[in-house]
Amino acid sequence: MSKFISVKVFRGTLPNEERLGQFAGQPSACFRVATEDDAHVKCFHVSEPPFNADHLEDPDRIKSLVFAYLMFQGIANMEVELLGAELAAEYKVTEGENGGVEIERIK
Repeated sequence: MSKFISVKVFRGTLPNEERLGQFAGQPSACFRVATEDDAHVKCFHVSEPPFNADHLEDPDRIKSLVFAYLMFQGIANMEVELLGAELAAEYKVTEGENGGVEIERIK
């Protein structure tokens, strides 16, 4: 594992594009997951709902969501521009003392 993994969460609106179906024009969040040197970067988008801004207060929920999306390769590769995106939260993921994964909110 890298020294740490950065998770930045941006909130904005999905573009009003037909390819996005029912989610077009809806509020959304973009999760940018990267190693500390940005050598490996993945981004994925989650519509609101099911994602809720209150989820940002629970780092364990964010950790679970990030790892679940990274397991589904096709989801993390979808190209979408998030309109009016603003940084809503930032987390640092590190290896835990007992081999687990620790996550802390830094913004």
